[in-house]
Amino acid sequence: MAADTALIVFGATGDLTQRKLYPSLYHLAKRGLLPKSFSLYGVSRKELNDADFRSNIERDIRMFAHGEIDQAAVDMVTSHAHYLSADLNHREGYERLNARLKPSTLRLFYLALPPRLFAPIVENIKTCGLGKALGASKSRVIVEKPFGYDFATAKKLEHIVSSAFDEKQIFRIDHYLGKESVQNLLTFRAKNSVFEDSLNRNAVASIHIDALESVGLEDRGAYYDGAGSIRDMVQNHLLQLVAFLTMDLPAKMTAEAEQSARAKLLATVRPHTSKGAIVLGQYAGYKSEPNVNPKSTTDTYSSLTFTINNPRWRGVPVFIRTGKHLKEKLTNVTVLFKPVRGEAPNRLSFRLDPHPEISLVLNVVQPGFTKKTDPAIMHYSRSTHYTEPPIGDYERLLLAIMDGDHSLFVSAAEVLSSWKAVDPFLKKAKTMKPKVYSKGSLAP
Repeated sequence: MAADTALIVFGATGDLTQRKLYPSLYHLAKRGLLPKSFSLYGVSRKELNDADFRSNIERDIRMFAHGEIDQAAVDMVTSHAHYLSADLNHREGYERLNARLKPSTLRLFYLALPPRLFAPIVENIKTCGLGKALGASKSRVIVEKPFGYDFATAKKLEHIVSSAFDEKQIFRIDHYLGKESVQNLLTFRAKNSVFEDSLNRNAVASIHIDALESVGLEDRGAYYDGAGSIRDMVQNHLLQLVAFLTMDLPAKMTAEAEQSARAKLLATVRPHTSKGAIVLGQYAGYKSEPNVNPKSTTDTYSSLTFTINNPRWRGVPVFIRTGKHLKEKLTNVTVLFKPVRGEAPNRLSFRLDPHPEISLVLNVVQPGFTKKTDPAIMHYSRSTHYTEPPIGDYERLLLAIMDGDHSLFVSAAEVLSSWKAVDPFLKKAKTMKPKVYSKGSLAP
């Protein structure tokens, strides 16, 4: 980690920065993990001075950080925070920024904005010599999802970003990869061979991935109404879970090898051809939400069926469900094994959120003289096994960016393959009218 590090946030007054970025910097400061010479630069159109910006950051930390507030850690973040009001389409603001940065400073350009705004930012970073000219050791770019709107726009966006930065400088965020429970899914496979040898088409009947939310848009109507559940969740987070569960494990678990393995798997994912392979829903009252088109046909729920077209998994359906305003909050990955000798099938489940757990349902003999069986559960719960709270996903991601570690980030190949996998469903969705479902229900 470079001693002199500057995090430059484009979109410094947005919802993501307020809820995630600034509180995560505070938690890193509290853990003593920020670089010795760290500075934060916020860049946005809004008119603010440094004092206003620092006050806003402290407000966000107090509102969204966890635990008792440590004022020293708050000051560690805010005392080195600076603000630049600038038109992101014009070079002048970037030149002012460049003049304030030391030549030796590691520059982390964080694009916390919609993809349509990436092009002028990247182009100005390039023309002002802030990007590729400095090399990977001096500058990096962090790109939030969604990375594009479909395969075509993602490919165009990738060309724009790679024109200003080398691949080693680009950190594409999928915050699910920063979750301890998601990393544990991969660790479970890599460190427990007894299960790894059973993860294939010979033993597995189906794979089920659920990402259900009990909340609604949470003031994200302007973004969500142009995206929908497939773009918001399936293309990125949930297909990454598919890759984590089903990819061939590389011999050495390096960042490059893991990205390559995920990309290879995602390139084989296809929409299932069955009639019910896509079901779309929209919760009642969605059209009345702020910043939502009153005539919107955007899906807030989707149930999609995929296949994996490779020798290991061919023929095993992958069922993915995600939606808002459902009965419960749950992110779960389940492997349903093929039944043996007429018994109930074994089931391996990874609950990622809330309260991470791993459970395995087995068949055991009933007490007495009978040979009948009952299901029994082998169970691991993080909350009962460990007392310390998990590290936040954005804490983990920010630290990895500062260290130059790509293992928690997605490659261009992964992004493009994921879009290829969902594009047919997106085209089909244009011809469908989502089914209306009640808030708090199980599904449409």
